[in-house]
Amino acid sequence: MTFSIEIDIDSINYRPPFSTTGKVEIQVRNRVFPAPGWGDFVTTVLFWWVGSFYRFMANEGVEDFEFDFMEGSYSVRGSMSPEPGYVDLVFIESDEPSCSVQKISLSHVACELIKASRRCLERLDNLSAPASELEQLDRITTKLEELVAL
Repeated sequence: MTFSIEIDIDSINYRPPFSTTGKVEIQVRNRVFPAPGWGDFVTTVLFWWVGSFYRFMANEGVEDFEFDFMEGSYSVRGSMSPEPGYVDLVFIESDEPSCSVQKISLSHVACELIKASRRCLERLDNLSAPASELEQLDRITTKLEELVAL
């Protein structure tokens, strides 16, 4: 199953105060969600996504995770698959399911989140964004890295 979180690193812009925009999309099978070249507040959505997935993986009383986009009414909801070690995803547009995908590896989702976050943080560091813009995303990404390394 092909699943990836695509960040167009060259599109990432930091605009003070605390506004980082860029192109971010989720690719699964032959589908791009929400749309090819989707522009959003990339550090904000990555922080939300990594945090939601971390709480799910750490069994912090949540039964699913959600990858919300800040722009538009788009999200991806994930829950445990009947097969251990996998999740099922539902893609939501305007509060309605648009499609679903079964059996995505938990570890693959974690790796994609970590990879996207680290690439975004590296780009922001190269743009000399202030540490305050980077700290929250870095902290939750490090927690996810530590959790999946266990």
